[in-house]
Amino acid sequence: MGSVVVGLWRIIHLNNLLKLTRFIDCMRNLLALIELVSQKSGCLRLPNRALKNSPTAGRYLSIDVAVYVIIFTLGALQVGFSLRSGDFFTGDVTYFELARSIIARHFYGFDFRPETLLPPGFPAILAGLCVVLGCSYTVVIRSIAVSTTLGFIASYELFTFMGEQFGSAMFCLILATSPIIFGFTTRLVLSDEPYFFTSMLALLLAVRLDAAKGLPKRIFLWLLCSLFLVVSLLIRSSGIALFAAMFAWLVVSWRSNREVFQRRLKTFVPLLLIGLFTQLLWMEWGAKHEVLQWPMIGGYPQSYFRQLEMKNGNIPDAGKASWSDIPARIEKNLNDQAVLLAKLLTRKDYVNPVWTSPIVIVPVLFISFGLCSAIWRNGGGLLEWYFVFHEVMYLLWPWNFEIRFFLPVAPLVCFYLWRGTKAVVGLLPQFKARAVGTLTLFISLAVSLDAVPYSWHSGKTQRAVAALFWVLLAAISAWVAYAGSYKCPDAVARFLARWKNPISIGKVTLTQVSGIMFVAALLVLGAIQEISIGRKNLNFDITKDPGYPDILGANWIRTHSAGTAVIMARQLDVVYHYDGGRQVIWFPPVRNPKLLMEGIRKYNVEFIIVNEREYSYWLPPEQDCFQSLARAYPGNFQLVHQEPRLKIFEVVPDFT
Repeated sequence: MGSVVVGLWRIIHLNNLLKLTRFIDCMRNLLALIELVSQKSGCLRLPNRALKNSPTAGRYLSIDVAVYVIIFTLGALQVGFSLRSGDFFTGDVTYFELARSIIARHFYGFDFRPETLLPPGFPAILAGLCVVLGCSYTVVIRSIAVSTTLGFIASYELFTFMGEQFGSAMFCLILATSPIIFGFTTRLVLSDEPYFFTSMLALLLAVRLDAAKGLPKRIFLWLLCSLFLVVSLLIRSSGIALFAAMFAWLVVSWRSNREVFQRRLKTFVPLLLIGLFTQLLWMEWGAKHEVLQWPMIGGYPQSYFRQLEMKNGNIPDAGKASWSDIPARIEKNLNDQAVLLAKLLTRKDYVNPVWTSPIVIVPVLFISFGLCSAIWRNGGGLLEWYFVFHEVMYLLWPWNFEIRFFLPVAPLVCFYLWRGTKAVVGLLPQFKARAVGTLTLFISLAVSLDAVPYSWHSGKTQRAVAALFWVLLAAISAWVAYAGSYKCPDAVARFLARWKNPISIGKVTLTQVSGIMFVAALLVLGAIQEISIGRKNLNFDITKDPGYPDILGANWIRTHSAGTAVIMARQLDVVYHYDGGRQVIWFPPVRNPKLLMEGIRKYNVEFIIVNEREYSYWLPPEQDCFQSLARAYPGNFQLVHQEPRLKIFEVVPDFT
């Protein structure tokens, strides 16, 4: 509790409480405006919510107000606790440099070359922010918090429209209070958070457009939907999943209902054509202006299709993947996503990644069941196919897994987890209890044979809990198979009956109260962890960041070299941001000294910055690559500056 008190005191002491109040007042005014538009035009009314005169209307409205207030309050917390830094210091500076280039030079690129890999949508948004609010790090990082907040609001509205208001409220709030998402949102300026918002809003507009009646309303929704679909595609290339899902949705409609297909064809084919034209235009521009400094090295920064060919994008030296590498890649990426989901939902920093862990395998099974049941029932809607195509892309993605790959579909994952759980519970009575008990007994015993011995020898708590779970499940399954019924033994039934009796507050049962308290505990725990992260953000010391040696190296070169000097560095965007506009050549993660020296001679490199990192995103780390280079070409590099974790070498011009 001490950390909570200190965190709250910091909010008051830093006068952020007044900002938070103003922010909430603005949100209230915005909601009032939306409600007014809804009443006047009907364009924003959601048909799945209770009618105004319905007995349950007050309950639905109360849930809406509670969810909005909590999400906007959490958004204000993100804005107030965003990282305090005077400037950029890591790889997210790429987007800022692109935005600055758009404003100053009307050119999409930086470091003396056009940008052909990252779409221009997010840099264009940052450029607009810079023109309106100023190009400060504070403005930019806070805009990311706003994007994430609006993304959760759009997700809540989307799943409420799909008829899952209670589930939507629960998992949107659990995700919004996740310390992992909070840390990601308040510390990095990346395109994933804006894409999260625009893609969720595009899906919401698309499904509402499909259900809309009346020409004015349909035209209004069509224009908004087309705008956010194209913006999503221009922010992240993974936005192609939106258009692929729309195409699959139309194909399924053609097979299931020709009348619906004809209506959707007229509505959504123009959207598909607009998206296809936008993507082709961007790909053509990128192919025409592509400049590769190291064309002989596979993967980054070549096109995404070329990157898919690599065994591991973080290790170009590993070479290209073979067909036998694909199953292992899919299994690893799926496991990484399952572990991250468990961390988001349980608030744990570490989750044992083994498949025998119930918090890893059970959610995956329920999500798969929820998704497959929706596709089996009606061929799948737009949400199902978007989720499928997005997951296919990232299950095949050859890079080390990151939170940014998961955030845009995290609410969808929870949505299908919720629906899968409901579907399993609803289907159980339709099958014979003895058959279900026998099947689950066989599965739980098989898993227990692996989980129990391993947990016994490992001595890890999570392994022991997992083993206990499978043993208990085997015991319950054995009882169901023996009794041929889902009914509990009489002694257990009498004990559980107490939890089904309503308590004094209306007709709420103890089970429901327990569930509400459990979710509330997760929200409070998440908020406490977020405040702890926020305190660290407010006391951020850039000199302790692992990337600070790159900043030191760039500053030294700016004051000790001519403006025409060419530098080679691993973190080229950070070095370019601080070196005064000198050209920076990427230091590729390869040990081949001949290849590296050919590049040094080709680009007339004068200085090489070596940051001796403890953790390197690229492998092998640059210090290992430079050692290989220096051993092969002794005497060609002179150490001209050295600091802790930093060495700057000057290239000796006499290569003989």
